[in-house]
Amino acid sequence: MNNEKRYLLLRSEVWWYQRDLPKALYNQLGKIRRRVSLKTKDLAVAMMRRDVIARADDEYWNDLLGGIDRNSIEANYDRVILRARHMNIKYKPQNEMLASIAPDELLKRVEMLEGNVGRSKIATSAVLGAAKAPRHKCSEIIDVYVKDIMATQIRNKSKAQRHRWIVGHKRILNNFIAVCGDVVFTEINRENTLKYHEYFKNRVLSTNKGKRLSAGAANREIGTMQTIFKRYHEHFAIEQVGNSFSNLKFAKERSKPRPPFSTEWIRNLLEKPNLTSEMNKTARAIVFAMVETGLRPIEICNIRPETIFLDVATPYISIEPRDSSIDEPEGYELKTASSVRKIPLMGVSLAAFKVLKNGLGRYEGNSDLLSAAANKFFRGNGLMESEAHTIYSLRHSFKKRMVEAGVDEELRNILMGHADEKPEYGDGGSIEFRAEMLARMVLPCEVSLV
Repeated sequence: MNNEKRYLLLRSEVWWYQRDLPKALYNQLGKIRRRVSLKTKDLAVAMMRRDVIARADDEYWNDLLGGIDRNSIEANYDRVILRARHMNIKYKPQNEMLASIAPDELLKRVEMLEGNVGRSKIATSAVLGAAKAPRHKCSEIIDVYVKDIMATQIRNKSKAQRHRWIVGHKRILNNFIAVCGDVVFTEINRENTLKYHEYFKNRVLSTNKGKRLSAGAANREIGTMQTIFKRYHEHFAIEQVGNSFSNLKFAKERSKPRPPFSTEWIRNLLEKPNLTSEMNKTARAIVFAMVETGLRPIEICNIRPETIFLDVATPYISIEPRDSSIDEPEGYELKTASSVRKIPLMGVSLAAFKVLKNGLGRYEGNSDLLSAAANKFFRGNGLMESEAHTIYSLRHSFKKRMVEAGVDEELRNILMGHADEKPEYGDGGSIEFRAEMLARMVLPCEVSLV
C-alpha cells in the first residue's frame, strides 16, 4: 500500500480510516483494530481527515505506551491543548466557541470526533473545548513559568544565570502580589494594573533615596509582568482582549552612562604592582584580563580553557555560548548574538589569561561574586577613580582607548560584542589584523600575575 492511502479503506464508495493498535494496548483498550468512517467519497478530503485522526492516535497511544495513566491524561489541561494543536485546530473554550465559531467550522469539529468518543476524552475535549482552564494564583505562577512555559527558553542558561533569572522574576511577581494581592492570574484586570502603575509612579517620584526607583527600572518590572501575562495566556490558549499591562510604562529619563577609567589611572595601576598585590590572585587576573579585551566579567567567568588559545602565533580568546546537553549539562547564554567574537590577547590581558587557563576557582560561573569582591577591594584600598566608577568601567575604558587609537567603528563594535545596525561588509579582519590595530593602544605593564 502506498503512503497516500495508508490507513485508508474504501467500502461502498466511502473512505474509512482503519489501523491496527499496538499489540501492547490490546488489553487496555479492549480491541486490536480501530476503524472510523471518514464520511467522504473524495480521496483528498479523506486523506486530510485521516491525517488528523492518525496524529491524535499517535499522541494518545504513545502516552499510554509510556506508562502514563489513561485517566490522568484525559484530565490534564495541558494535554488537551497539545492534542488540539496536533489536530490542527485552535483550542477554544466552549463558551467562546459557541459565541464566535462559524457553523460550518463547528460541524467540521464534530465530524472529527468520529471514533474518538468513548476512546479518548482528551481528543473530545480538544475539539469541543470541554477542558477547564487552570486557575493559578500569582504566587503559583513562578513554578509554572519556570518548569513549563519557559523551560526550553532557559535551558541553556548557566546555573548562575538561571538562578538570577528565577530570582528576578520571583521578586517581580512578589512585588505585584504585595500591591494587588494574590489574585487569580487570568483575572488580573485594568483596575489591578492601574493600581500597580500608581505604586511605581509614587516610587519614581519619591524624594526618599531609599524608596526612589528610576523610570527605567520601573519600566523593566512592568514589562516583565506584561510578558509573563502574555506568555501564560498563549501557553494555555486562553483568549484575552488586549493585555492588562499594556501602555503603563513611564517616559524614559536621560541615562547616566557609567564613566570609563582614564588611561592615566589604568597606566598607574599597571606600573605599580604593589597596589593590587594583596588582592585574590584569580580575582586580580580577571580584573586585568578586562584591561586589553574589554570583556564583560560574566564572559570571563564563564570562559573555558579550550577557548583560550595561547600556543599560536597570535594568542586570542573565543567568546562562545554553550548549549546544555547530556555531555554538557550546564549551558551558558551570551547577552546577544553579536557577543560571539574572537579577541587578540595582548599586554597584561595575555598574562592574565595564562593564569586563568588553569581555572577560575570560586569565580567560575559566578561573575556577581567577582564583581562584589573586586569592587570591595578597589574601594577599600582607595583605587577607584571616583564614586561613580566600578570594575565594569574597565570595559568602557577599552572602548574609549580604541576610539583614541583610531580603531574603526566596525571593528570596535565587533570587539565589544555590540550589534552594528549598519550593513556588514566584512568580518572585522583576521585575528592578526585585529592584533595589529590593538597594538596601537597596549599599555606597558609591570604587574606579574604568575
